Amino acid sequence: MQDLDQLKKQLQQSGQAESLRTLAESPAGRQLGRMLDRQAVEAALRQGDTAALQSAVGKLLESAEGQRLSRELEKLMKERGHG
Repeated sequence: MQDLDQLKKQLQQSGQAESLRTLAESPAGRQLGRMLDRQAVEAALRQGDTAALQSAVGKLLESAEGQRLSRELEKLMKERGHG
C-alpha cells in the first residue's frame, strides 16, 4: 500500500494526476474500469499484494482497449517530458 501512496504523491507533485484522471474518465478508461476485477484489486490493495495488483492490471493491458490506453498514456507522458 505504501508503494501506491508514494506513486500517488509523485503523480500529484509532477502534475500528472489530473492528466491521468482525464485519461481514466475517457471512454477507453471507463471500458477498462468495467473490465477490471474490482474485488481482486481491492483485496490486493488491502493486503499490499503488488504481484496480484500487477496481474490484474496486466490482464487489462493485454486487451485491445488496454493497449490503446497504454499508448495514449505513453504519448501523454512524452509530451509532458516524463518519458
